[in-house]
Amino acid sequence: MAEKIREGLYVKKGFDGYRVVFPIKNEDGSLNWFNILTGGSWWKVAKLILILLLVLGMSWSYLRDTKQCRDLIENPCEQLPNIIAFCNQEVSYVPFGNISDLGGVGMNEEP
Repeated sequence: MAEKIREGLYVKKGFDGYRVVFPIKNEDGSLNWFNILTGGSWWKVAKLILILLLVLGMSWSYLRDTKQCRDLIENPCEQLPNIIAFCNQEVSYVPFGNISDLGGVGMNEEP
């Protein structure tokens, strides 16, 4: 049971000592809307809003970046104007050379 220290300040004894509680009902039985909506203080509301803004910002950034990557993968010639000359060529080989020309051992060959 919560003990009243002064008007609006209640404490409750727990396992590790006393802690401040914010009851949702006033002494007359009516609802305490301030405690219901804010959790007892505006500081808690400000922290909650800050955390929500950070999570929403990270989500928005992730979705924007993945959309840009998807657009780049689907059509790189429109997204990157620097490689227009490369995009206009018809290339039937890997432009960086063949893997067997590197002089290394193949994956299935023994040294």
